[in-house]
Amino acid sequence: GGGKAEEGPGAAVWKENEGVLTLFGEEVFAVMLVTASSSIDAGIRTDALQALSRLCFYMPRGPLEGVLDMDALADVLSSLLSSEGAAARHMALSLVHVLMVKLDGSILQLLTREGVVCAIQGMAKASPSASRSSSSSRHSSASNEVSERTVESMVKFVVQTHLGGAGAGKGKGGGTDVVRRLRAHGEALCRDGVPDAEWEAAIEGVMRMFADRDTVSTFEMRTSSICHFLSRALLTADAGRWRCFLAAARRAGRE
Repeated sequence: GGGKAEEGPGAAVWKENEGVLTLFGEEVFAVMLVTASSSIDAGIRTDALQALSRLCFYMPRGPLEGVLDMDALADVLSSLLSSEGAAARHMALSLVHVLMVKLDGSILQLLTREGVVCAIQGMAKASPSASRSSSSSRHSSASNEVSERTVESMVKFVVQTHLGGAGAGKGKGGGTDVVRRLRAHGEALCRDGVPDAEWEAAIEGVMRMFADRDTVSTFEMRTSSICHFLSRALLTADAGRWRCFLAAARRAGRE
């Protein structure tokens, strides 16, 4: 299948030297991740991404889980998937595949909440634009001649293998339970004629979700438009609504 990871000759070398190479992987993983996300040199960034992909592929699951900063990795994947370069998008898709296989799909929820699944599903529905195709050709010398057709094949493979087929999870990427709850609270805050008790319950619901920093991802905040809803609700709040706000804040802060 297009894009399936194969062991290749490196697997034998790794098995023969697993202890020292795993230790080496643990030492350099964080450095490679930072380099992949922040280097201004495209060539160095590509090398770091390739190294990350190899480390994820070869390292045993236990040590890999010990060094994985999934929030940082999700940021890198999201950035790559929105790249103009076909090579970068193909590399991100390959890395998603390797991680899904290595971690038995346990990271699917996180990738969904961070918008990675949404980006892949969007790629599956969209046809490559002329500008993106021309950009890929301009970067072809640095991308090992990765074509848009190759990327399309990899998108299809990842969707069918890990996301349950082209039609599976429709809307999941932009419609997690957290997004739905935040949006419902936000709409209640801005609805004309909403009773004070309902307005207060909505603002308290938002506060409780924000109280735990792991509850809401940046992607979910953006997709739910909760910041827009809060701004609109508080800018138009009268004295009674501000009393509701303070009461909700006291209750949310006690837990």
